[in-house]
Amino acid sequence: MAGKQCLKVISYAFKEIEMDSFNELMLQENSESARFREEIESDLIYLGTFGVKDDLIEDIHNTVQLIRYGKLVEDDEEVDNQVNVRMVTGDHLETAKQVAIQAGIITESEANTQGVCMTGDQFSAEVGNYENVWDEGK
Repeated sequence: MAGKQCLKVISYAFKEIEMDSFNELMLQENSESARFREEIESDLIYLGTFGVKDDLIEDIHNTVQLIRYGKLVEDDEEVDNQVNVRMVTGDHLETAKQVAIQAGIITESEANTQGVCMTGDQFSAEVGNYENVWDEGK
């Protein structure tokens, strides 16, 4: 329900963990691994959930049109050449769909077309393996 209203849904929880145990986990596991997440996110004490309205930038629809077509277009105007604009976000899938529709990135009919919108897991499966590279400022 909150996703269809374009709300950012945030839940809070915590758990107590000894610093030595945490440091040992950091040495043993990659912080991106499923095992690390499982250890950190298990046995949490739930505090609450709320939704926050995060309005889009006022002219975002125009900006998307300028990127896609190189100009502003009328609703009924057909344009042959265009750039394929896509959005990558960590938002819940339903929230992301509604934001993309409001921004003019996709249409309502495209939102339910297979392959147009996908979860993070689906995106990772499509992209394949990747390596995190951190700039240590060296």
